[in-house]
Amino acid sequence: DTNAYGLGVRRQILAGNVVLGHTGSIRGYESIVLYVPSIDVGISVLVNQGPSEPFIIAARMIEILTQELSVDEAPLTDEPLIIPNPAATSLVISGMSDGHTAWVIDAAGRVCLEASSCSDDRLDVSMLAPGAYTLVLSGPKSRRATPLAIVR
Repeated sequence: DTNAYGLGVRRQILAGNVVLGHTGSIRGYESIVLYVPSIDVGISVLVNQGPSEPFIIAARMIEILTQELSVDEAPLTDEPLIIPNPAATSLVISGMSDGHTAWVIDAAGRVCLEASSCSDDRLDVSMLAPGAYTLVLSGPKSRRATPLAIVR
């Protein structure tokens, strides 16, 4: 209990959780490997471009994995339709009504784009870099998260 390091494993608090793990670096690579007992999840981050902090990336991943989410189940008929997915420059979210908001969130959990319901339900994604995102649609009665790909 008094020693936080032993057999190559360090016990520490990261994003408010006890984690067990090890870090390393060699020839331009940095890494961290962690186990989070409270959620029974292992995380490994390896980066090869600087400046980057695998510790910060791992902390953000733990924050996302341990956040409390409450989602109301809505019938499938109420679910908005997202066309096209993958998208290049814009996408249409059919079925968005007043009171709905759409967020495009990147892999680090940052909100890249936010839009309230609009008359044409068109969302301009041309300024986003190609990659994988999450589109979160929130309305008065439900909240949905859908994988979204941006391609060029």
